[in-house]
Amino acid sequence: MCAARSRPFFLSLGTVTGERVPVTINGEPVEFDAPGFKGQFHVIHDTGNEPGAVKPPPDGQRKGLMVQFQGKFKKTASMGQENSTNIWAGGTLDGELNLGWIMSNVAKVGANFAKKKTGGRFVIDLGSKTSPCFMGFHIRALMCFNRTPEGEEPPKLGSEEVENIAWAGPGLLEVDTTSTYTFVWRVAYLDLCTWELLKVPAISPLPLESVLGEIKSGCACIYDLGHCGGSHANFRESLILEIFFARGSEGEEWPQPAISQLEFDDSPKTPLEAASDASEEGSQPDPEAEGLVNDDEASDSDSTQDSEEDDEIDQDEEALRALSKSHSQ
Repeated sequence: MCAARSRPFFLSLGTVTGERVPVTINGEPVEFDAPGFKGQFHVIHDTGNEPGAVKPPPDGQRKGLMVQFQGKFKKTASMGQENSTNIWAGGTLDGELNLGWIMSNVAKVGANFAKKKTGGRFVIDLGSKTSPCFMGFHIRALMCFNRTPEGEEPPKLGSEEVENIAWAGPGLLEVDTTSTYTFVWRVAYLDLCTWELLKVPAISPLPLESVLGEIKSGCACIYDLGHCGGSHANFRESLILEIFFARGSEGEEWPQPAISQLEFDDSPKTPLEAASDASEEGSQPDPEAEGLVNDDEASDSDSTQDSEEDDEIDQDEEALRALSKSHSQ
């Protein structure tokens, strides 16, 4: 049974013609031709709050929200410093954030948590009256990917092979225009049906309207930071793919997908996914995830430095708990 907060939501993809291609949640992959990428797009939403929800596996673990897309880039990627070039994934909202003091601090502490978990491959701007908010990650900090050389058969979207694509670690994404690229984005922190933030230590589940107010639409994007002058605000100048989102209203009809029994998800995890799992296990940092995040940092860091970083994360989680408690009073 769907939760009382559950509402339909709608996704569509921007195309080179200006038209939008609708995506059926838990349906078949759809074909699209975006400004910088052409291929197929597939979305799985399995939290138990969507239409036609399947029974969870015996251990109760569901797949959550998973975005998969596959195809070919139309242009090679810029190469250089990770924080100023290469492929990034981000998003913005349709409207101005009206955060109070407490929620502003929750957002800042959460941003510090994300930066540490991704090794600094993260940016956030809470926006203003004249500019929208924006959040972005280097694509390899956020997604798992696979490259299939020209002439070989890529894995099928929705298959176990795609779901089990391993996280390749940090670094630049080398792009050519002949290979087929398959991306998997496991969004551990959102339930788009109930409109809640999940798995963030001390504050989840958190209704998004307590943070966003009445904002219920926006877009996600894939872009090349080096091709837009190193400015995230100019992402549309180097747009590769744009995904539009809108939450439905109470009483609206859901899309009508036909979904089958989903298998247990034992796929490899990115640092953010590993961090979300750790938060559900008493909010303890995941040693393996910490190691993955720090692979591209000083390899000779001693155990004392690792312990200090873990302490900082614990302090952030304590700060989140304190802010959350004051917000609820």
